[in-house]
Amino acid sequence: TEIYTLSLHDALPISLIHTWDLAQAIQIDFDRPDPQAIDIALRYLHRLPPESRGQDKPFAESLDFPSTAPMDEVLFLSGRSPAWQA
Repeated sequence: TEIYTLSLHDALPISLIHTWDLAQAIQIDFDRPDPQAIDIALRYLHRLPPESRGQDKPFAESLDFPSTAPMDEVLFLSGRSPAWQA
């Protein structure tokens, strides 16, 4: 059995993005996270190699982001739109 471990700097962005996904899916408010958590997520997403993005990959292609709001940038970089609602 292969054991896969994530560092906090890897797990935090993934948890942040999926928490937002869940909040949108069940239509509850998503409180903006601590700015340090957003900074960690941005650093993580900016360093993702291109081969990790696309169909059947861990991350969707990043979207163009017209917003300068840091959490919106996290969402766009992870292939999500802040305007999406379930």
